[in-house]
Amino acid sequence: MRIVIDTNVLISALFFGGKPKKLLELWHKEKFEIIYSQEILNEYLAVLEEFRPWSPDSGVQHFLALLSLHGIPVNTVPVKGIICRDPNDQNFIETALAGNAQHIVSGDKDLLVLKDFGRGTILTVNELLKKLST
Repeated sequence: MRIVIDTNVLISALFFGGKPKKLLELWHKEKFEIIYSQEILNEYLAVLEEFRPWSPDSGVQHFLALLSLHGIPVNTVPVKGIICRDPNDQNFIETALAGNAQHIVSGDKDLLVLKDFGRGTILTVNELLKKLST
């Protein structure tokens, strides 16, 4: 299974733990693959830098190293027909389509309201964890 992880899920996993952290642990156990694009990586890096002063030992470097080794990078192309309310979220749709992802995992209402992106669904962390447990 291929998924795209929204930045809010990554931040929650690395800085706050809980179910988002469990999701990353399942990725580490190879239960699914993470698809990312340069645009998403740039967003991850920018937002992670904002959080780093509050938790410098959060596992950010470890995650980024794992992503570079085990994640699947893709090149995106603009997509017509699926438009996010928040233009900044469009890169998650484009990355999912370019990488043939089955799911985007997000807590962002602007993405979740779409429910799907043509070839796959947009799920919360809880929804994906349930799917992975069956």
